[in-house]
Amino acid sequence: MGKWSFSFISTLRQLLIRPDRMSVDEVRSGIPEHHFLAADINMDFGVPWFMRYDYRSDERYQSLSGEIQRQADRFMQNGYLVFENVISNAMCDRVTDEFRGLCERNGDYFDQFRDEHGYLERIINIHLTMPVLVEMFASATPVLAFQDALFGAPTSIYTSLYYEKGSGQSLHRDTPYFTTRPEYCYFGTWFALEDTDAGNGCLEVIPGGHLVPELDREAFVRAAAGDDEIGSINNRLFDKYQGDVLAECDKQGLSAIQVPMKRGDVLVWHPQLPHGGGLIAERTRTRNSIVMHTVPEGSPVYHAYAFFDPKKQLSAQAPWQQEELFSRKFAAHDTIEVMHRSPKQRNTFA
Repeated sequence: MGKWSFSFISTLRQLLIRPDRMSVDEVRSGIPEHHFLAADINMDFGVPWFMRYDYRSDERYQSLSGEIQRQADRFMQNGYLVFENVISNAMCDRVTDEFRGLCERNGDYFDQFRDEHGYLERIINIHLTMPVLVEMFASATPVLAFQDALFGAPTSIYTSLYYEKGSGQSLHRDTPYFTTRPEYCYFGTWFALEDTDAGNGCLEVIPGGHLVPELDREAFVRAAAGDDEIGSINNRLFDKYQGDVLAECDKQGLSAIQVPMKRGDVLVWHPQLPHGGGLIAERTRTRNSIVMHTVPEGSPVYHAYAFFDPKKQLSAQAPWQQEELFSRKFAAHDTIEVMHRSPKQRNTFA
């Protein structure tokens, strides 16, 4: 991790929180010229404007409506943004009812993955066989207006994860497995289909953790992996990377908080925000939710081999076909799977 002092992160957060009390020049004096919030980005690939510490001076920010500017400011201050009561109760009911129906009709597939309480978790790309999920996504007008504005392009779905129960997942950044060109053109978009709290395992985030600068990934790989081939998934590198990021958050005095949400709320997280699933105190409770991994239309998504080799030359165009429903596009993947096991062709579900 780079040698960033506690005062740097504190100063940067103060700039983002109270720009009227601190100038960009005061922050710039203590850091390298052209520094971004992700420290080692290859300039040839560019970087989203909202990743810059002086993003308010960008004409794209200045062209936004006052409401979206205020949302962008809160997003950059904290690393996440909650949109309250975006999805109607009726839509939440439709989604959970259709989910149960799909699982009942296809019990020969889903039942093998149920836990001791009969619940499922981490169903990948179920939206491909549940059009109501794309309809729900498209109906989240303020959420998509915000993302469209920051992306500078229509927001599309790359993949999704549906949870019938809390994930209990450890804190992590998503970027090693959602690596775009340009980098960091990605958001996590999490829909609460029922109330979430400490009992059923609400989301956890580290406010400000997105401001901790990126690792020197090439040096990191030389030290941690040597000449080993990285591949799409590399658990050893992933675990080491996440551990180093969390250690730096701790060094900077940043700690995790829980984010309870009501049914119909939507949370969007910054590509660099450490987040996870809280411990589940009441394991007999459900926590129906879905996260959509969103990117600008046509953007490719690469994985560990690209993230840990940021200068690797890769196409800026997605190689897959896209489909469209309710005026929103999504990647046309072929399969649905549970817990990354036993993929099943999407057109074979009843």
